[in-house]
Amino acid sequence: MAIHDFYDKGKIGQLDSTGPNFGMKFKKTIADKYGLNVDNFDFAVVKKSNGYSVYIFDAIVNRKPGEVVSGKVYEYDNQEVLIGSSEGQSFTGEISSKPVDKVQINYLNVGSVKLQK
Repeated sequence: MAIHDFYDKGKIGQLDSTGPNFGMKFKKTIADKYGLNVDNFDFAVVKKSNGYSVYIFDAIVNRKPGEVVSGKVYEYDNQEVLIGSSEGQSFTGEISSKPVDKVQINYLNVGSVKLQK
């Protein structure tokens, strides 16, 4: 999936599709992998010590901070091999807002994510 392209350049933290840098370019890769329309979703990737979590959810560009969004999270190991269900796990989470390179963006606050059973 080329997640390493972002994190191998010394980046840390959350990669957001709404970000003005790498995220928008990576969105096409995510769309192709999961068979999604690039205009209808957003994503967040979080690097962990043992791999990555990829959150995919309805587009949030025109939503307000504090709103709740639902989606699926997929877990990958450090070699980007899927761990667990290919269906992903359902979640809900809150939209937040932050400045990135002097641009205010909406993003999924992964700290607010609640996994569904």
